[in-house]
Amino acid sequence: MTSRSNGDPSPYEWLEDGTSPQVTAWLAEQRQQCADLLAELPGRPRLRTELARLHRFETATAPVWRGRTEFSATRAAAGKRYLILRRDRGQHPGEPVVLFDSTAAGRGPGQVVAGWQVSRTGRTVAVELAERGHEAVRLLLVDTATGAERTLTVNGYQTGSLAWHGDDDFFLVRARDGRPELCRLDTREPDAQPITIEGVTTEPRRLSIAVSRDGRWLCVLHYAADGTVTLLTGPTSDAREGRLPATVHSRGSRILARFSSDNRLFHCSENDLAAGRVRIHDPARRSDRMLPLTLPPEEQLLGLVPLPGTGPGEALVARTGTATGVHLRYCRDDLTVRLTGDDRLYAVGAVTTDPLRPGHLWYTATSYDSPPAVHHIDLGTRPPAAGSRAGRRPGRVPAVEQVATEYTASDGVRIPLTLLGRPGLLDRPSPTILYVYGGFRISLVPRYMAAPNLWVAGGGTYAVAHVRGGGELGERWHRAGAGDGKAVSVADYLAAARWLIDRGVCHPGGLAGEGESNGGLVVASAIAKEPDLFAAALITSPVTDLLRFHLSGVGRNWLAEYGSPLDPADHDRLLRQSPLHNLRPGARYPAVLLSSWDGDRRVDPLHARKFCAALQAAGDGTRPTILHNVLAAGHGARTTADGESLAADRLAFAARWTGLDLTAATALPSEPAVH
Repeated sequence: MTSRSNGDPSPYEWLEDGTSPQVTAWLAEQRQQCADLLAELPGRPRLRTELARLHRFETATAPVWRGRTEFSATRAAAGKRYLILRRDRGQHPGEPVVLFDSTAAGRGPGQVVAGWQVSRTGRTVAVELAERGHEAVRLLLVDTATGAERTLTVNGYQTGSLAWHGDDDFFLVRARDGRPELCRLDTREPDAQPITIEGVTTEPRRLSIAVSRDGRWLCVLHYAADGTVTLLTGPTSDAREGRLPATVHSRGSRILARFSSDNRLFHCSENDLAAGRVRIHDPARRSDRMLPLTLPPEEQLLGLVPLPGTGPGEALVARTGTATGVHLRYCRDDLTVRLTGDDRLYAVGAVTTDPLRPGHLWYTATSYDSPPAVHHIDLGTRPPAAGSRAGRRPGRVPAVEQVATEYTASDGVRIPLTLLGRPGLLDRPSPTILYVYGGFRISLVPRYMAAPNLWVAGGGTYAVAHVRGGGELGERWHRAGAGDGKAVSVADYLAAARWLIDRGVCHPGGLAGEGESNGGLVVASAIAKEPDLFAAALITSPVTDLLRFHLSGVGRNWLAEYGSPLDPADHDRLLRQSPLHNLRPGARYPAVLLSSWDGDRRVDPLHARKFCAALQAAGDGTRPTILHNVLAAGHGARTTADGESLAADRLAFAARWTGLDLTAATALPSEPAVH
């Protein structure tokens, strides 16, 4: 153990410099140990094959319209081909025109489409391209008339932050010296121009932007490092000079905002939500009005879709979420009508509207065992027509029973828990993976994942703990597991592990913990506190050193979530909670597979390196700790093949140490792809 000059314990600080000769040699040893151990696990090649089969389906995005032109994207089976399409509608619409093809000559094999945005009139599409999870994204501009492509390099560009102003210029957010910065870029000029917003003195942690449909108005959500959120709205002409007046200032963790097709801004803060209202701001008239919003208490507002032109008065469609899924509600005055069914666990994703067809919605939906599919609702029916279900599962997979239940935390609070398994999963114990995130108000809602389905096909159970710190039950749920309450997330997770064993869902010695990023912190903390509960742990890109997280990656943006190591009161608490600092020599820790990405610029892989070395030194040696260090990859979206390879290793590792025989899962007969 080394110590910093101020006396703080800092174990394995020498592992922070990933380029030093000492660390390079250590990493080479770890890679060899990992390769040797994984080579002993049976069935890994077959697991990769089965995971590829479960990814053999096509998906599409909800369509986007510009005038009489429709834009959409499709991902072919196994994710090997991504197409962006244009179709001109009419009485006899022709075949769609391919604007972008990820398999065209010159594309990189590890290239991932991270997103795409259509310009205001539809003349240009900006495609965001990343390489194997790296968060450095380049922009490809595609002329929708000619198909001509042009690459733009914007250093530090943040995925999903592009908002077109016209056809040749847009606003964007980029990271500069680790801080988000608002910029404007004219595509005919070489450099992005930074914009400093007048009167905003607090340092931004995150910026979110949107431009109205006519290009006249810019909306900026300024999330400050101190936890406050400010909504700024003004003319785009003034925004270029940094003049954006504040519309709303909130102490809550978020403000929801979306422009309507008639260029008004529908927005809602935490205070508005508590009061049961949505504000409608007309920037041209500088006027505001209120729309009542009546939601069931168990549903949290996740998004707003304004709906002008569907009848008298104001109306919107709300995306609402619970621990069991995300649904749509039609809201007008005091009326709310649920548009999507409630008889199974599934989640609605992106929602789009067509200005030329008022009252029509398109949305994507998915469930734990069904891939995403696009659905349509016509609100002109009375009552509005219900949406259809997500698509069917690819290939031959046994039925998955989905159970939404609860357990009691140590302080008496009821915590939602989702279980996936073979029919009758509550009647017999089986090896179980317990997944968690528990931070940053992120909700673990249903989504199709091949690996859990394959685990279930082999006879195992997959559990999702919706612990405090996440966003499943709103801001109070988040704050209860953040800052001083971060230990509550870990306690909730440990209570879930005990419930699974006590209830007989999982037998003792058959439980594997799993978490990524903040979820990796929760699982690492859990095995440090109660290692005997777990046979194995699958920990990916974790935060493990809570005394130095602010010094690497984008850690300084997490002070509102974790607290500050520089604050004496926070420092002592963080020391007690830090997984790296609370391992016990000689303890029998579970078998641990730590995965990190060399190109991770969000959570520095130094956290995984240090925790790996600390576990190897502290444990009694009866079960292994290995570091699965993936070269040249990052924290963001990766290719399907990259994900399948790591998922196969995780499943094989968890099966070895929990006692699950995955032979049944890898013996399923193959079927043709589902389209």
